[in-house]
Amino acid sequence: MPGFLKRMSGQHAAGFIFILLGVLSLAESFRLRPLRMRDAVGDDTFPLILGVVLLSLGILKTFVVKAPAKRVSFPRGKVAGKILGSMATLFAYWACLAYLGYVVSTFLGSGVLFKLFGEYRWRTCLVASTLLTTSLYIIFIRFLKMPFPIGILGF
Repeated sequence: MPGFLKRMSGQHAAGFIFILLGVLSLAESFRLRPLRMRDAVGDDTFPLILGVVLLSLGILKTFVVKAPAKRVSFPRGKVAGKILGSMATLFAYWACLAYLGYVVSTFLGSGVLFKLFGEYRWRTCLVASTLLTTSLYIIFIRFLKMPFPIGILGF
């Protein structure tokens, strides 16, 4: 193993990964620039912003900020359960999108996540999930006319 890899800390490795992702995002932005339809904002804008932020954070993390080394402890108990529960919920959401559709899957998935992280009563979680799903439906499907999966219930 080369000597510089032995001396590289996790902080530096994370910084280099951020720099790499920033450069890749900027390259994608420059690739999309000729396809722009308007003058101000186009398909290249988000990768450009993301690339600048990632590159800046990577440079700061690698060359400027010297964070003290901390001992890593993996979550246990209730916190680990929430992490695993959220991962399972998001995989279930992804799997159900094609069959139940966007609206039903978002309603169920957000309800479970509200319960998991908010620790509210189910009634409160269902009301919050209804408000969230309705808001996202209005914004993305009605106003922005984005196509989302339609489920077996027809919406």
